[in-house]
Amino acid sequence: MGFGLRYLAVILMFNRGLCQICNSTIVASQNQMESVTTPGYNGGTGSYTSNMDCYWVLDAGADDLRILMFVTYDTSCPNDVFYIHDGPDGSSTTLADGQCGKAVATHYSTSQRYAFIRMTSDATLEKVGLLVEYVAAKDYSGSGCGGTRQTLTATETFQYLSSPSFPSQYPSDSSCRWTINNALGTVDIEVVISDIEDGDPAVCDYDHYEIYDGEYMCEHNTIQKVCQEFQKIPAYNYTSNSSSVVVKFFSDSSVNRRGFLLRYRAIIAPTTTTPITTTVAETTAEAATTEETTTSTTPSTTTTSTTTTPAPCTTKSTTYITTTKAEGLTINFELMLGFIGGSLLLICMTIIIVVCVVTKAKPPSGKHITPVQPFRPYETVDKNSIRIRKPSKIPKQISSQSGVTQKLPPW
Repeated sequence: MGFGLRYLAVILMFNRGLCQICNSTIVASQNQMESVTTPGYNGGTGSYTSNMDCYWVLDAGADDLRILMFVTYDTSCPNDVFYIHDGPDGSSTTLADGQCGKAVATHYSTSQRYAFIRMTSDATLEKVGLLVEYVAAKDYSGSGCGGTRQTLTATETFQYLSSPSFPSQYPSDSSCRWTINNALGTVDIEVVISDIEDGDPAVCDYDHYEIYDGEYMCEHNTIQKVCQEFQKIPAYNYTSNSSSVVVKFFSDSSVNRRGFLLRYRAIIAPTTTTPITTTVAETTAEAATTEETTTSTTPSTTTTSTTTTPAPCTTKSTTYITTTKAEGLTINFELMLGFIGGSLLLICMTIIIVVCVVTKAKPPSGKHITPVQPFRPYETVDKNSIRIRKPSKIPKQISSQSGVTQKLPPW
């Protein structure tokens, strides 16, 4: 009798647990990944029951939101199976049709706000069961993937940022950049989900996203660089040291996954109130020399807000000089004047040099320069207008200093 009552109590408690876990509608959150499991899952160490028929309806909570799911399962084929539908019931479009076996974090996403999940089992060979991790989300990438950096302003209320096309798979060849600013303090970042193509975490040569503390993308201020699939990178949060945070996303031409979803808010820097005492003297002069001075004390407050200005990357060696259009025209005009002036100076110097050379080479006025006559071996004598040439009197022999007589050839 006592055993029968205890057995009945266990059955009632178990059925009550099934009613709480199965056959229910669950509203998904945007703020964190949540999960639902088959009865008896027990963190992946238990098992589901035989002859089970369990379903859940996941609701994103708004018509512009979608459901992103990562399903881990270990079921007995071919009769212990699960189904996922893109809609509120089993008649909606099928995403997973009678799936069984074993897999980790298989990802699915809906095209509208609802997802319908159902699992059934037969009477034999129960295994671990089904784990569904889910989040409500939409594409929060904005205009940061259009080739220019998008600037976002953080407020004290959480806002969201995601990879392009989230929660669907991000497109190939994406290049995105966002800057999150808070002029009154720092920025709080909470990464809800990361699901990027697997790569070497030390290099991340393929798809990846990066978060930087500050408005510059430098190696020394990198908060996180992620290139791993879901479950390998758990959710994490970070509060910046500066008033800005930069988020960068890149994908190559192959292997696209779901991307990332994060939320951010402004952390307002604490203010300090300091009383200041000011003494004001009022002097009233009367008709003669009588003076009367009144002193009053007026309290006032000064509010100081402390922010940190990020330093630029110390690794950069390139200096950029920016000029306006008017400044550029002024610079060009000055260069042109300098070129013209230099050319004129060069021409003047050339003319002066030529004049000096010519003037120096010209003989002085009133003087005649007798040309040098060449040596002639015969003398010329003019007699009666008849030119007679006779040999010069040149010795036929010349004695050298050494005493040796040399003969000259005949003229």
